[in-house]
Amino acid sequence: MFPYWLLFLTFAMGALWFSNARTVVPEAVLIDPATERGPNPDLAGHRLLLVAGVGTALMIGLRFEVGTDWRSYEEIFDSVSRLSLPEAITRIDPAYGLLNWLVAKAGPGIWLVNLLCGLLFMFGLVRFARHQPNPWLAIAVAVPYLVIGVGMGFSRQAVAIGLSMAGLVALSKGSFNRFVFWVLFGALFHRTAVILIPIVAIAYSRNRFQAVAVGFLGCLVGYYVLTSAQGLEHFQRTYVTRTYEAQGAGIRLAMNLPPAILCLAFSHYFTGDPIERRIWLNFAGIAALSFVGYLFISSTAALDRMALYVIPLQIFIFSRIPTAFANNGRSSGLLVVAVIAYSALIEFVWLNYSNNAVNWIPYELYPVGG
Repeated sequence: MFPYWLLFLTFAMGALWFSNARTVVPEAVLIDPATERGPNPDLAGHRLLLVAGVGTALMIGLRFEVGTDWRSYEEIFDSVSRLSLPEAITRIDPAYGLLNWLVAKAGPGIWLVNLLCGLLFMFGLVRFARHQPNPWLAIAVAVPYLVIGVGMGFSRQAVAIGLSMAGLVALSKGSFNRFVFWVLFGALFHRTAVILIPIVAIAYSRNRFQAVAVGFLGCLVGYYVLTSAQGLEHFQRTYVTRTYEAQGAGIRLAMNLPPAILCLAFSHYFTGDPIERRIWLNFAGIAALSFVGYLFISSTAALDRMALYVIPLQIFIFSRIPTAFANNGRSSGLLVVAVIAYSALIEFVWLNYSNNAVNWIPYELYPVGG
């Protein structure tokens, strides 16, 4: 359990340091769009954040027999290694099939697949975190479940979520086209990422025609990806027609409720951009509806997996609480501690009381030559 707490404490301590060192500045100058850096890059610790992000990716990639789906991914790797390239990219999500096929042919084991997936996931997470007032706090919020639970448990969907977060950053900088690109790139690892396109397109209004046109095109491409080969059959068999109650789904869906309520009640505190506000209000609405749906739908696996794409709402809202309710122009240190304590509680409950925690404990490194 120690490696998981060390990972969390790394970002928690970084969040405290960052909070004490930096004065709250107007949101308009918080990030320079040209450089993607704050007004004081050295103080912000971007290089240290990058190092910590790479270290986290290594922890994700070099894990051994960690995660509920570890055996399933091993079976995928072994199966793809015996297929031709056309078969590999049609048997499972294209990019993930291609990645497994290339690694299998090159010789290294599944650790390299996991490492590359971890790097893509952390690329998106760090990129998203750097556009929050306290990047270290943003990742600290993400560690207990998004990084440990999803990043080390659901490799394909972790990549899809990470790349989608990179898309949300592009969207905040005014590029709906790049947002669609990143989401579709993520959908090549896990088809369900395409659900983000209509969610965002509805709220995006800087250019209505472009939003509708690109959103429609993105949905068509996503539909093709979803229904290609065994995509739709697999989705229906796994998430729809098969009645399956995902273990802990209610708790995971409930985790999206606090940030959703805060967003619905105080959205103008968290962002001054009306388009960005509508986008996050859409996420909040989906979080609330997903939890209500859980109470009435017998097959909750689909809700559980789909709700993973709402997790960025947790990062966005919780990491902005200290600045949204800032006092005297400075981030509230007490609120930073409160957010860290809340996140630590999530990690404690997850590691000690989750039915699936046994699949994460102990953390082991991939054996040399394994």
